[in-house]
Amino acid sequence: MFDWLRFLNTYGIDYTNRGHSRGNIGIHCPFCGMADHGAKMGISLHGRGWHCWRDERNHTGRAPHRLVMALLGIGYDDAAGIIGADADIIAPELNDGNFLSIINKMLGSDEQPVRRFQLLEFPDTIKPLTDAGVCRSLVYPYLRGRGYSNRGIATITDMFDLHWAYGGPFAYRVVIPVYMDGKLVTWTGRSFAEDEDLRYLSLTTDPAKARRMALTPADVSVKDTLFDYDRLMQGGDELVVTEGPFDAMRVSYYGEDYGIVGTCLFNFSASPRQVALLQRVVDNFRRVTVLFDRTVDGILAVPEYLEWRLRYLPDTVKDPAELNWKQFCQVFDLET
Repeated sequence: MFDWLRFLNTYGIDYTNRGHSRGNIGIHCPFCGMADHGAKMGISLHGRGWHCWRDERNHTGRAPHRLVMALLGIGYDDAAGIIGADADIIAPELNDGNFLSIINKMLGSDEQPVRRFQLLEFPDTIKPLTDAGVCRSLVYPYLRGRGYSNRGIATITDMFDLHWAYGGPFAYRVVIPVYMDGKLVTWTGRSFAEDEDLRYLSLTTDPAKARRMALTPADVSVKDTLFDYDRLMQGGDELVVTEGPFDAMRVSYYGEDYGIVGTCLFNFSASPRQVALLQRVVDNFRRVTVLFDRTVDGILAVPEYLEWRLRYLPDTVKDPAELNWKQFCQVFDLET
């Protein structure tokens, strides 16, 4: 029987007993991504399988392979190797500074965690946020509601190459591109429609699903990237790791002149590939901090060996994307 506790502890994946019956634990569902606001994926410690309370029909299974693949961002052969070698999955080298090389080997890469990607382009239904007309009447009210003036919207549009969609599977969403080494590798879309239950939708890596959407699939899941990666490679004074892209954008928007740069995990915790990417960029900054929503401040998002520290939101602020200038200065110890 696969030892889930041993596996989760080895790979630094957070789990909880709260809200789950005896003999079961909960984790953040990797299939739901940011749509899972809690530990909705239940795992039986007695070999009875796993399932997500948000989507019990599709996000379920008995054998551990598919869930291990999703959690680590690896293929079936690698997952089978880990599961088949269950007795040996805890390696003493994890504590002696060789963590990155071990993770890279697991992911099929001996050196670089970043690989060459196919050319990805936006479909015709996704347009730059700089387009005038209906774009401003639909998208600008939403962004103003998030605390940006028209000038602020122009600034973040330029900083992050924001787009929007008027049709297709990403209709009525602010589209946030993810670039790595100057190439568009994937994107995620935040709905600004009031009646949309799925807040975030990301470009799929599944060729069949992408074909049904008339899209080119991404080579990499958004959960295996870091937001604004190319900017992180330029370095600064403080790298701030957040949960979502709007959190990261608010940090960089206010912090740019102070060398404070935001990124996000598109989730509550870092995947192994994101850990490898963080390992690459942290040396470009004088310090690394984690700034998560008030509801998840206690969750270990990033491995401790990256030597990060926590920053805390004011009591009246739910997440970093809500910070105003005065509150930002309070969080980051800046003079107003």
